[in-house]
Amino acid sequence: MEVINKSRKIIGIQGEPLLPGYQMELPEGYETHPSIIGYMEKGMLMDAKRAADAAAGSIEDSERRRIAEEAIAQYKKQQAETARQEAEIKAIKVMKKPELLAKAAGLGLEVADDDALDVLREKILEAVGQEGGGGMEALELIKATMTEFSEVKEDTINVFLSLAE
Repeated sequence: MEVINKSRKIIGIQGEPLLPGYQMELPEGYETHPSIIGYMEKGMLMDAKRAADAAAGSIEDSERRRIAEEAIAQYKKQQAETARQEAEIKAIKVMKKPELLAKAAGLGLEVADDDALDVLREKILEAVGQEGGGGMEALELIKATMTEFSEVKEDTINVFLSLAE
């Protein structure tokens, strides 16, 4: 059995040093030795064949980083749009009737001069609410993109999400 040292430390196997990232053929029957089993359980040693199979289906770190950066950029863009909409909604809530009539005309809404203030606000807020999407779509995209790759842990996802804030 051939093993790879996945740790950051030198591992001694029968007096031979196994440097980090290097691989070594284990002597016959040595794969059942308690220390080798312990190293494998801790993830310090890995079966070279399994590692090659896993690497064939994984993506490069640079590609993963690019995907995450795109998702974060989209998240930030949607957050800015959400903040803009929230500011607009706050402004609409304090507008007087003449301002509301002008805003309704600007949105292309059909309103009557005798519409009550609350009715005008209601129509405008409904129209403004339909203009944009939710800011959570990009967050869901980040999670879906990152969890698509089995080697990415929840901690990594949380790091990318903290960068977005």
